[in-house]
Amino acid sequence: MATAQVSQNRVYLFRLQTLIIDGGTTVVRNIFDEKSANVQLNILLHNEKATINRLRASKTITRTQFDLLYPQSGQSPTSADFDITLSICLLRNLKCCGLNKHFAWNAIPQAGDTSLEADICRLRMFRNEIAHISSTTSITQNTFTHKWLEIEQVLNRLNTCVQNPVQNLQQQFNAYKNSPLDEEAEKRIDGEIKKWRKFEKGLESEVQLVKKDVQEVKHEVGNVKEDVHAVKEKVDNVKEDVHAVKEKVDNVKEDVHAVKEKVDNVKEEVHDVAEKVDAVQEKIDELENEKRAQGGSKKAVGKASNFIQRFFERRDRRREEKSNLALDHSIKYNCITVCRESLWFSF
Repeated sequence: MATAQVSQNRVYLFRLQTLIIDGGTTVVRNIFDEKSANVQLNILLHNEKATINRLRASKTITRTQFDLLYPQSGQSPTSADFDITLSICLLRNLKCCGLNKHFAWNAIPQAGDTSLEADICRLRMFRNEIAHISSTTSITQNTFTHKWLEIEQVLNRLNTCVQNPVQNLQQQFNAYKNSPLDEEAEKRIDGEIKKWRKFEKGLESEVQLVKKDVQEVKHEVGNVKEDVHAVKEKVDNVKEDVHAVKEKVDNVKEDVHAVKEKVDNVKEEVHDVAEKVDAVQEKIDELENEKRAQGGSKKAVGKASNFIQRFFERRDRRREEKSNLALDHSIKYNCITVCRESLWFSF
């Protein structure tokens, strides 16, 4: 009795697999044919070659599926060769199919969402679920009844979203559910399940590699962040140094300005002294002329000459002192100017 029950439970599993693989493929392939009806399939695939190459590179499409799209024999491809996995993949990714590119394909759809995208997503999840259940070799009658109803509802909704639905679809579903088992069909379904498992196992390996790469990238990003922080600190230090240099330059400018003012004052004083010297010289010339005109004594002339000599000596000393003072200020000014230019050049 127990053996008979196990055998019956395996029948339930086989019938669910048939509903997904045969019924699901028929409905999804019909949707794809209608979405791509405006362009010949080979031309459409040529136009979408960049997208399909991307899917192939990411292993979303297998090598076998890629060869179905672009046969090496040179023959034109046909959607009749597409399984449910490939058909769903093309619907999701090709622009001509017009599905919502922002739909969350990896999330369970809301119960009230019966859009085309939501039902295709549900069908894909049913397919994955049945593939995993197959590893247990059987399911109970209650599970079978519940899953059959859910999958059948999704397939019927999908079939009504196209202008040319699959004819007699419900009769096909009833045959999958009640017809006697076909040994050849069971082998074919089992082969499809094995292909799904192999494909998913390959995806799991790819996911593990991707996770490893992500961890390495995170580590590298952490190192880069540390380097960036160190660079920021150096930049801040440089900014502080630049600010200090600017303050020093401003101080030098103030000193240069003060020296310029002093030099200007010295120039004014030198100019005043020169005017006074010229005035004294004129008075001396007048006195000499008067003495000569009056025929003054030699003694008076001698005194005048001594006075004149002492005056000119004092004048020469004062000129020399003023000249040395101006030269000293000029040298300081030139030194400050050279320092300022050096600072600006290094800055």
